[in-house]
Amino acid sequence: ANLLGPTALVVGNEARGLSADELALIEGRLTIPMAGRTESLNVSMSATILAFEAARQRRHRSRP
Repeated sequence: ANLLGPTALVVGNEARGLSADELALIEGRLTIPMAGRTESLNVSMSATILAFEAARQRRHRSRP
């Protein structure tokens, strides 16, 4: 996913996710690929991974 422009990372409750009203306001959705038999990540870890990836892309873009 291209996270270079203005981006809002919206994460939902670990048990219920986002409500239908919240999902209606979102332009796109991302998933985090995982190896092995892992069922899911907790919401704080998912948010950390997404924020890190956005920062990585922006750092990489600003290099000469």
